[in-house]
Amino acid sequence: MSRVGFLWDSLSANTGDQAIGLTMLRLARRAGLRGLDPVRIGEPLAGRYDMLVVGGGELLHPPGHGFYDLFRVPGEHVLSTVGTSGVVDASHLSSYRLVTVRSSADRDNLRGLSREVKVAPCLSVLFPGLAEDHPAAMERDSILVHLHAGAFLPSTAPTMVSMLRRLGRPVALLPFTPYIRDADIQAVLAAAADIAPPLAVAGPDQVFAAMRRAGAVVVASLHAAIFAYIAGVPFLAIPYVPKVRHFMAERGLEHRLLPDVLRLPERLHLLAADGVDWQATAAADVASAGAVVDEIFALVEDALARSGGGRAWGAAWREPACPERAHAETMGRIAEFGRRQAQVTADVLAGRHRLRRLIATGIRTVVKHVPAIRRLGWARAVWERWLVTHGC
Repeated sequence: MSRVGFLWDSLSANTGDQAIGLTMLRLARRAGLRGLDPVRIGEPLAGRYDMLVVGGGELLHPPGHGFYDLFRVPGEHVLSTVGTSGVVDASHLSSYRLVTVRSSADRDNLRGLSREVKVAPCLSVLFPGLAEDHPAAMERDSILVHLHAGAFLPSTAPTMVSMLRRLGRPVALLPFTPYIRDADIQAVLAAAADIAPPLAVAGPDQVFAAMRRAGAVVVASLHAAIFAYIAGVPFLAIPYVPKVRHFMAERGLEHRLLPDVLRLPERLHLLAADGVDWQATAAADVASAGAVVDEIFALVEDALARSGGGRAWGAAWREPACPERAHAETMGRIAEFGRRQAQVTADVLAGRHRLRRLIATGIRTVVKHVPAIRRLGWARAVWERWLVTHGC
């Protein structure tokens, strides 16, 4: 019997990539499609599968990477709502039975390809109908904030901490991109702001449950934005990379971009409960993604029905020898960047705290020894307000 493999980034500790895998596999199970097997990265592909479904996520990279070359396999395969990392040579897609990318910008990045390329949202927009309910321990209607090392500068951490304290609503910090150790930097900010530590969430189901429980969401990830968008929760997205801006712009939601997270207090009106006005657009995205799934599954069933199989593969393709090792090296560098940024943030906050502690001690000394100042009620009020604001 023919075999069809589902090949996606199943190695990354990234909620978005995990959601992509769960969405496709749960949809296949729901449809009774038993022949779509998840590919274990590192096993040989050409001798094992008759066709591949490749996607989604940002898998199309320029050639020459020991991990991402794995997703450049030629033949009669299927490309499922994949993203691009800049301009890429896409000539290997010429023989694919279906090519879909997740944005018009991704389609514009393809070079060396003369064929139909469909644009459809990442299939993770279908995740809400598949998610299992695993509630996270958080206060209902909190502002859920996802930050990582690429979304702000450690030098701005004191201002960030002050902002988190003054939002006027309960704040919960959400780890969403573990590969960049976002929980590390969030833990530093939480301790300095005297708010709860980052949520303990495990996987897309629990993350999505947290978003549904939240009153509003601020995110710094494409798939975190997709989750908030499809959950119908008021949200703002930090466009730390172009793909976030592309997603928002193609849905007319540019006003929900937050280029500078420190300006969040100025945009709180967009997080009001009655601010959700994209239901029709989200419904259209769900319908579009559903149509792509139907088309993919029809092609999978056709491939499974072949006798002998094998004709789906390109004649000359050098499969990466150790893609899992190349992936580990890449992710290791990203994780180290996240760890260092968390440490720098902690150092910045520790230095600022020492300075503020010295200032507070000086103020207390002056107030204690100068009775005239103690009698000035306004001076005492200003001092106490300063202490509360700056955490001394």
